[in-house]
Amino acid sequence: MKLSIIILTLTATLVGCGEKVDATEAQINECKQLIYSHNRYEPSRMDYVDMRSDGSIIIKYHRKTSSKTWTLRCHKGKPQVWAEGGKVWIDI
Repeated sequence: MKLSIIILTLTATLVGCGEKVDATEAQINECKQLIYSHNRYEPSRMDYVDMRSDGSIIIKYHRKTSSKTWTLRCHKGKPQVWAEGGKVWIDI
């Protein structure tokens, strides 16, 4: 966990300097597993989208029961979903 914090801090620092930094494969997998552990959303249905300057990792989840996708993120160790109607992130 400490290594993840160091990596996220370093990444956020580099992004703040104008450098475009993508999340590592390990960070993406950690985010997918965090989402899975909270909601049992299948990681195979998740696609990495972006890493934001605050260190958040954005994931698209393709729903099994419909053709819709949800936007999820891992932010400060918490999985969140984008509530389109309210234009806010909600912890899941």
